[in-house]
Amino acid sequence: MKKNHGKYRHNKNRYNNAQNITGESAAQNIPKNTEQPEQSDVSSMKVLLFWSVILLLIFLAWLLPKLFNTHEYTIERWLMLGFALFLGVFLYTLKDEPKI
Repeated sequence: MKKNHGKYRHNKNRYNNAQNITGESAAQNIPKNTEQPEQSDVSSMKVLLFWSVILLLIFLAWLLPKLFNTHEYTIERWLMLGFALFLGVFLYTLKDEPKI
């Protein structure tokens, strides 16, 4: 079996140095546990609104061509125009959100 000559020698020195540390400096080395809960940049209602609009557009893209007997690309163009307007207004209102 091989011996680890000198491999853990630095640990002995650390142990000796740790005994010489006073109580004050040892307390300074301990990280403080002052974690504050992270606040998200966007409110959960806005996230819910965004994903509900996405789901609504997907549903309308499936339903409207069947109801009006038109081509899908015509309906989807109008839906994408509405989504672009929604997205513009949505992103514009995000600038009013409080910053961290």
